[in-house]
Amino acid sequence: MKNAHAILTKTVGLLLLAAAITIITLAATKPLLTSKKPQETSPTYQILEPETWTGKKLPIIKYINIKNKIKNGNWLLLFYHHDCPDCRKAIPRYEEIARILKDSKDFLRIAFIEVPPYFHNPITESSPCLLGRLNEDKQWFITTPAVTIISEGKVISAWEAKAPDLDTIMQKLSEKRHKNFLNSQIFSQHLLILPRYAQ
Repeated sequence: MKNAHAILTKTVGLLLLAAAITIITLAATKPLLTSKKPQETSPTYQILEPETWTGKKLPIIKYINIKNKIKNGNWLLLFYHHDCPDCRKAIPRYEEIARILKDSKDFLRIAFIEVPPYFHNPITESSPCLLGRLNEDKQWFITTPAVTIISEGKVISAWEAKAPDLDTIMQKLSEKRHKNFLNSQIFSQHLLILPRYAQ
C-alpha cells in the first residue's frame, strides 16, 4: 500500500512539474508568437485584402491573365473560388447585369477572376462577362466572393466576403463620383434602369 501511495505521489509530482514547465514555456513564447505576424506576401503565397486597395492601383493586376483587357476602362471584378457557395449565387446576378450593360461598355464591364486551385468552373464560355484567372505560381489567400470596381486600373471600391447587390454598387459609384463615371447622362440612365435588376 505504501508502495502504491509513493508511486501515486511521484506521478502527481511529475504531472505538476510538467504542467509548470508547460505554463512557463507558453508564458515565455506567447509574446514572441503574437508579435510575429506572417508576411502578407512571399514568393510562394500572398494574402489578399481587397478592402485595403481602395484609392490604389490594383496591386495584383500583373498576376491576372487578362490584365491587358482590364487595365483600361471601368470594370467590376468578381474574384471567386470554384467551391464558394456565395460566389455561385453572385455569378448569375452579375451575368444578368452584364447582359443589361452590354451596349454601355464605357460605363461598366464585368470580369470574373478565378482564384486557384482551379477545378470545375461554374461559369460557361457563353457568359457575357470576361473570364480570367489569377496566376497559379502562388497560393492566394482571399475571402471570396471579393469584388472590386476599378477605373483605369485604380481601385474605386472593394468588398470582401460578399458580392454587393446592384443598389450598393450604384450607390458607391454615385458617392465616389469618380471622373470616369461622371458622364451624367450615362450614369443617370443606368441609375434609373439598373436597380430593378439588383436582386
